[in-house]
Amino acid sequence: MRLEESDPKSMMAVHQFVAESLIEQIAAWKNGRLVQLEGGEYVKVFPPALLAQAITFLKDNGVDQPARSGTKVDTLKRAMPDFSDDNVVALRKT
Repeated sequence: MRLEESDPKSMMAVHQFVAESLIEQIAAWKNGRLVQLEGGEYVKVFPPALLAQAITFLKDNGVDQPARSGTKVDTLKRAMPDFSDDNVVALRKT
């Protein structure tokens, strides 16, 4: 089955399903879902792939929030290096 962009109800249904799935997975993590490591230890880990999916989904759907002062997003923003700084070393050989 192929969804066409001209069928907004089907596209909306897919977006709703994806959003609900992401919400459920994030809620499961918040409620203490544990992941077993190779050594048998159980830890509470947020899967990086899930975070990437959520970010991409929000971005692709035009959901954006500026980093307001004093929020965790603002703290993360300030912690990021300034890549325009001459002191940042290139990752590739020139």
